[in-house]
Amino acid sequence: MNKRTFVLLSTSCLLLFFVSAKGQDTLRVTAAAKANAMASRFQSELGLTKSQVDQVNTILVERFNSIQNSSATKSSAIASANTVAKQELTSVLTPKQLSTYQELRADLRKQKDAYAKKNPSYKPTDIELELDF
Repeated sequence: MNKRTFVLLSTSCLLLFFVSAKGQDTLRVTAAAKANAMASRFQSELGLTKSQVDQVNTILVERFNSIQNSSATKSSAIASANTVAKQELTSVLTPKQLSTYQELRADLRKQKDAYAKKNPSYKPTDIELELDF
């Protein structure tokens, strides 16, 4: 298992740990829990400092809250929140970290596109779309 796969699996497990069930088939994950999990992933993959982790966590909490509180369609809310969050990230990350982030995003996009091509009936869930950042 390579490092990226391990980190992605660890993040997923961390997210599941923070999940609170509401009813039998509805799961709610707080914005803070999702942001913490993603900030941890960013820290391990990009080598963020403690200060950067705190800043990234704040950006991500705002992103998730924006998505959650939006009256727009889910995809529109995610696109809008991503635009704002990515602009804010550029002021927090070093040029090298930003480049690494963009490379990782491109690799992940290729993997998802390949999976979708092999599995035409695949449709990502709302949580997958929210975490795709």
